[in-house]
Amino acid sequence: MSTAQKVAVNTGIILAGRLAELLIRLVPVIFMTRYLGGEGYGEYAYILAFVGFFSIFIDMGIDTILVRETSIDSSRIGKLVGNVIIMKFFLSIIIFIVALTGAYLLDVSRSKFTGIAIVAVILLFEAYKVPLDSYFRINLKMQYSSLATVVGSVVFATAVLLVIYLKGNIMHFLAAYALSYIVDFIVTLSLSLKFVKPELGIDAGLWKQIIRSAIPVGLADIFIVTYGKLGILMLAWMQNDAAVGYYAAPSGLIYKLDIIPWALTISLLPVFSQYYDKNKSKWERANQLNFKYLLVVSLPLAVFISLFSGRIIDLIFGGKFSASALVLSILIWSKVFVFLNYQLIRAIVSAGRQGLFTLAAGIMVVLNIVLNFLLIPGYSYIGASYAILFTEAFGTILLFYFLSSSTRMPMQVSMYIRLALITAALYLFIPVANLNVWMAFPVMVILYIPLLFALRVVDEEDISLFRMMASMRLDKSQFLDLSGKR
Repeated sequence: MSTAQKVAVNTGIILAGRLAELLIRLVPVIFMTRYLGGEGYGEYAYILAFVGFFSIFIDMGIDTILVRETSIDSSRIGKLVGNVIIMKFFLSIIIFIVALTGAYLLDVSRSKFTGIAIVAVILLFEAYKVPLDSYFRINLKMQYSSLATVVGSVVFATAVLLVIYLKGNIMHFLAAYALSYIVDFIVTLSLSLKFVKPELGIDAGLWKQIIRSAIPVGLADIFIVTYGKLGILMLAWMQNDAAVGYYAAPSGLIYKLDIIPWALTISLLPVFSQYYDKNKSKWERANQLNFKYLLVVSLPLAVFISLFSGRIIDLIFGGKFSASALVLSILIWSKVFVFLNYQLIRAIVSAGRQGLFTLAAGIMVVLNIVLNFLLIPGYSYIGASYAILFTEAFGTILLFYFLSSSTRMPMQVSMYIRLALITAALYLFIPVANLNVWMAFPVMVILYIPLLFALRVVDEEDISLFRMMASMRLDKSQFLDLSGKR
């Protein structure tokens, strides 16, 4: 099997594993939200967001540097993994204590503090997953890592359904969540030890090298994770658990759509990087192609979900979450910008301008904090939803400005106008046609595809270039070099 084929298979395995994980975890969440209601699910979501915020400080970009270094020289994998495990052992204990101390100082309720203590246990296990499966990543054997993730998800789903059957409480659901990550760790450990033996030890020089390289990456990661948790954390602080629940349920639902831009952009990044080094015009065209197709996919999804947000919420979460319908209709439009930001970030990284991404992420965090402070007091979870929408839209403009100013990426204004007209036509037609949720989507697809060709949003040149990129062959040394640029 050629390296190009291995890359394709590896990407497919990662995508299939993530899809399986999302679907398996979605089922118990549907039952859990109906069981707990808005206030109960809000407390559950707050605890996960609180612990999730601290989890990034265990990584701090170390995992990214580990994968890069082991890709460059796989003979050092045992030493690198062993040193990172020891490093993360100390970090995980420190962050575990800091998380509990933070909860205590914030004077959270006793039930929330207990829940945080239960979930924080995963900080002592989750930190080792990437170091242990680094062999799978650099040797394109991600089926083993995906297997561990799916097993953990099955354990979570089974445990949640069991808790509901036994009429348990929030603490039992949190214990199920923690258990799933512990099982994931155990499976990853047992599989990875068949291929690599970590050389446990402390190499001061190596630690210094890893930490120095990881700090810029870690800073960007902190911005991203902070931004992702801000809505829930600030709602809990400024409003109540019910507001958190009404926001967290649809937010968690549409978060699962991120697998679409992730799959498209992660597969094509090596191609973008090679084009940037060898042919700038092809690099620009390749980025325009992916940017356009992310719009082509995201816009009809946004139209469909926003028009039928009430029905979707009722089908998935039940009548108790009817207040979440407006949240879903707002947040789904933010996903259009999220899709585009995935591509813009990949383009910036492929051009070697990672510092611009870190700067943009920091600005977006500050903007989101300000918007939450302005909007949440008067508009609660609706205000938090608009804060996300405005922040993502601003992020798209900012990232595009950074990219175009540093690489002279041209805009395709005419194409954007044509796509906007098609989107507006669909948005107006579906309500007028009075179609139900089951008929609307196939009708939209039937109308959408011909319109894309009729208005020349999609043409033969696009299709030919995409086929050429999909069939492009990279030898292993090129692929690993390009992986280091991510």
